[in-house]
Amino acid sequence: MKVLFFLFLVFSPSALFANLNGKIEIGHNIQKFNENRVSYAFMETGYDFYLLKLRHRFYGSWRTWFYQSSKIIIDNKPFRDIYTIGYKAKYDIVYFKVQHFCNHPVLSDYDKKWFSNRWGQSATSFSIGLEWELK
Repeated sequence: MKVLFFLFLVFSPSALFANLNGKIEIGHNIQKFNENRVSYAFMETGYDFYLLKLRHRFYGSWRTWFYQSSKIIIDNKPFRDIYTIGYKAKYDIVYFKVQHFCNHPVLSDYDKKWFSNRWGQSATSFSIGLEWELK
């Protein structure tokens, strides 16, 4: 019970000052633009909060590749879903990140060949980096 109370005290102020954010995007594969009718839809959402001088970010994204069988954007046939989920902690300009990536075939009328990433259908990574902004 003490542990739950401690976690509540630590994370409740963060929840009050948290930032929920995201983005939505649609794009087209530009290789052989006029011949290729492969496009994608992308969505990402994240939850940022500050604790112990660190900016914590939990996030996830979903990208669906699809073949457009006509010029109407709603007439499409999906063939691949790609998911990402991760956590990033940042202090000043230094960050570390843990991220999992996986891609899955989607059953539809279109039989597009997809060559998987080098590690198979999924990969989990740990990274350390620098991130800055010039104002």
